[in-house]
Amino acid sequence: MDHFITYEHKQDYGIIRLNRPEKRNAISTEMMQLLKKYLLKAREEKYKFIVITEMVIKFFVQVVT
Repeated sequence: MDHFITYEHKQDYGIIRLNRPEKRNAISTEMMQLLKKYLLKAREEKYKFIVITEMVIKFFVQVVT
């Protein structure tokens, strides 16, 4: 399941990438749990912001904390 979401560290922000193009990145229960894990990890790292996007660019979401 980890291959459906990747988490990338940048200098002062994080990038979460969804990778389930065959389902148009619909978020399953398992993906939601993994997304929550990465969001909590990003919170611990005190990033200025988090970018949530997909591997194949078709949609973009930005979350500012």
